[in-house]
Amino acid sequence: MVGFLIFILLFSYTFWRFVRFGGALTENSVRWTNAAKTNQLLLNEAILDDFQALYRAYDTHEVLANAKNLDLSPGKVAEFGRMLSGSVTKSNHLDDYLRKSAQGAKLPKPKHIFLIVAESYSQWPLMPTYENLDIASGLKSIANKDDAEYLTSFLSNGNFTIGAVSGIVTGLSEVKVYPNYQEKSLTESYSTALAPQMQKLGYRTNFLYGGYGSWQNVEKFSLAQGFEKFVSCGDLISPDGNTWGIDDGVFLRYVLSKMSDDQPTFNMILTVSNHPPYTVDLDKAGFFNTTTYHNFPDAIKQNAEMVKMLGHFWYCDKVITEFVETVKAKYPDSLFIITGDHVGGNLRYLSNPTLFERYAIPLIIYGKGVNKGILPANASGAQINIGPTLIELIAPKGFIYYSLGESLTKGKALGVNLDTWMYGSYLGMYNDSHYERAPLAADDDVKPDLEEIKNTTNAIRGISWWSVMKGNKLD
Repeated sequence: MVGFLIFILLFSYTFWRFVRFGGALTENSVRWTNAAKTNQLLLNEAILDDFQALYRAYDTHEVLANAKNLDLSPGKVAEFGRMLSGSVTKSNHLDDYLRKSAQGAKLPKPKHIFLIVAESYSQWPLMPTYENLDIASGLKSIANKDDAEYLTSFLSNGNFTIGAVSGIVTGLSEVKVYPNYQEKSLTESYSTALAPQMQKLGYRTNFLYGGYGSWQNVEKFSLAQGFEKFVSCGDLISPDGNTWGIDDGVFLRYVLSKMSDDQPTFNMILTVSNHPPYTVDLDKAGFFNTTTYHNFPDAIKQNAEMVKMLGHFWYCDKVITEFVETVKAKYPDSLFIITGDHVGGNLRYLSNPTLFERYAIPLIIYGKGVNKGILPANASGAQINIGPTLIELIAPKGFIYYSLGESLTKGKALGVNLDTWMYGSYLGMYNDSHYERAPLAADDDVKPDLEEIKNTTNAIRGISWWSVMKGNKLD
């Protein structure tokens, strides 16, 4: 009898895990974050078993319930709008404070634009201090080219991938209201959204993701925010990948194979491989035959987990560089904007990281007409500045666009996210008077005004919150 009860308990536990994790005994299985196996949303929803579907409903409810209320009044938001725009305009429509006129193109209009957001691509491996590590040689080689600009004083929009994606797609700062789940975000695009404004400039807009469309609702979200086409790892079959998606090299080669020169395109690419559980076959990728690996200190070589993490950064850097250079050779009038989504787990390589090493990510602009002076030496910002920067680089004079962030072509802008600010040569934490000088920034003796930074941050956050939770009307 005891044996039978033990059998029932073990069977029940195993069956629960099997159902809980969507048909497997581990989390590397079919869950709602990776259930988008087909191109049909209805079929993707049907892939989930009942327990996973219930868990999805619960999790989404909890996410929205935790959305932070900043308790703003219409008058306060209008005041924020006047502060950021430098205008005395009085309007009951928030868009009127976000309206801008392009100063005139600084580049010949590119045929194809690629905005590449690399998973966990931190700034610190590109720093001279870690040059001997040699895991970022690909993008460093691009950054050093005459037709490339490399911005070091740059922050992610959030500490997680979806915060970065949301900031670039909507043009709004991270304030923990989860726009990718909000009904408004799934039914209409924000005036500050990048894709619709690229359409007005004559580009077909594509969102290309190496993961699954169900992850963080990204397929529905990106399409609702103006992208005309969504491509994911569900569009191809490959054994190389894991629960997050397909290996970057496989996906980027697929993207390249589907490109044509029929019409101008704006392509936002999001990679996935530089992320736990780090399953890329580094041996097959050639990592262990490189001087990079052979030059690792013995202490690193003896730490298999560290080798895996650093090796995946190397792999991400390698395949993105190969993709960029291949596309540029085939379509020489292309423009590339390359950044990371956030600082990755490989930060564990550093025993005592500075604020800059903990939070900075790179921004590289590369292509025909780009030069080292296309951005002012004191430029700084964050991912909500990418959209207006791109528009100011290519749009004709007088083109009307909407953005919360300022173009980096105008000089230093305040980069903000949930924890950190960066302004010119300095960065610091919120609610802390301590700040540090960014080690790679241009010389700037003008110390930051912490009160001004606080007020501007409140304005950026306030307008972002109102846009998502209340909309355009200020009444």
